[in-house]
Amino acid sequence: MDLSWFKSVHSMRCFGVACFLLLLGTQLSLAQKVKKTVSISFSHQLFDSLLQHNVRGGEPYYQGFDTPTFYRYCDSLATVHLDKLHDNEKTVFWLNAINSCVIRAILLRKGMRSLANYPDFYTRDTFVSAGYRNSLSGLISKALSLHPHPYFVFGIFHGAKSDPPLVSRAFHPHNVESVLRAHIRTYLRSDDGAILDIRANVLSLPLIFKRYSDLWGTDKKKLLVFVRQFLPPEAEAYCAVHGDSLIVHYSPDNPLLLYRQSSPKQGTIKPWDK
Repeated sequence: MDLSWFKSVHSMRCFGVACFLLLLGTQLSLAQKVKKTVSISFSHQLFDSLLQHNVRGGEPYYQGFDTPTFYRYCDSLATVHLDKLHDNEKTVFWLNAINSCVIRAILLRKGMRSLANYPDFYTRDTFVSAGYRNSLSGLISKALSLHPHPYFVFGIFHGAKSDPPLVSRAFHPHNVESVLRAHIRTYLRSDDGAILDIRANVLSLPLIFKRYSDLWGTDKKKLLVFVRQFLPPEAEAYCAVHGDSLIVHYSPDNPLLLYRQSSPKQGTIKPWDK
C-alpha cells in the first residue's frame, strides 16, 4: 500500500501544529514583555488626586493632604527602582517626590507661617525616595545631579511665597516639559516673577535664580537667553536688544509660607494656625 500521501498530509499537519505552538509562544513572550514594561511604570495618581482637590492658584490647603492616602503615596516613593524607569519617568518621579516631601515637612510643623522661623527646614527632617534617605536639601541636590536642567528647579515647590507656586496636577511623563514651560511662564509673568524697569535699565529676578546660579554660572547672556523666552513680547524684545547693558538684580526673598486657609472644595475649614 502506498502511504506516501498519508505521510505527506501527516507531515503537513505536524508542521502546522509546530508553527501554531511557535506563534503562541511568541505571543505569550510578547505579552509578558508588555506586562513587564507596564509594571515598571510608577503611578502618581494618588498625589495627582490630592493636588487637584487641595491646590488653587498655586496655594495648597495643607490639611487636605493630612490623610492616609497622602502618607501611603509618600511611603510608596521609598521602594521605587529608578533604573527601571525611563528618562521622563525619572524626572517626573523626582519632581513629585520632592514636592510631596516638602508638603510632608510642612505638615510636621503645624501652624507654620514663615520659613524664616525654621532655618533648618530643608536640612532637619529626612525622607526616603527611591531608596535614598536624605534631607529636602539633599534630595534636591541628588535630583539636580541627575537632571541639571533649569526647567527642573521651577517645578520644585519650595513653600515660600516668592518661589514658584505648587502645581495643581502631578507631573506626568508624557507632557512634563510643556507643563514646566507653562509653569515657568506663568511664574515669571506674575507679581513675584521677573520685573523689567526700562527707565533704570534693570531686570529684577526672583531669588531662585541666585539660589541655583550654578545652572547658569557667571554668564549673564546665558541667563538672559533662558529668561527672555518666558517674558511678554515687549520685555523679551527689550532684553534681546539691550542685554549687554541690562543690569540684573535679584528681588528680596519672601519667606512667608504659601498656603490656603480653606479647602477649595468645601469652603472655610479649620484655620492652618489653629
